[in-house]
Amino acid sequence: MVLGHIGAVMILWKTRVQCLLRPFISLGQMAFTNYLLQSLICTFFFYGYGLGYYGKLQRFELWYVI
Repeated sequence: MVLGHIGAVMILWKTRVQCLLRPFISLGQMAFTNYLLQSLICTFFFYGYGLGYYGKLQRFELWYVI
């Protein structure tokens, strides 16, 4: 099913019906920006060169981080 969806998107892109897909371009860029920012914040918070909280928080305390 996933391959069918990917194929449909590729057919739309190749048949120059790009105006239907334009709204999704900014959505993909925002997801990538969100991923990068989340990675930077979590590495600073948990690894040794940042705050070093890896393995020090209890399970209920991690809900505050989330």
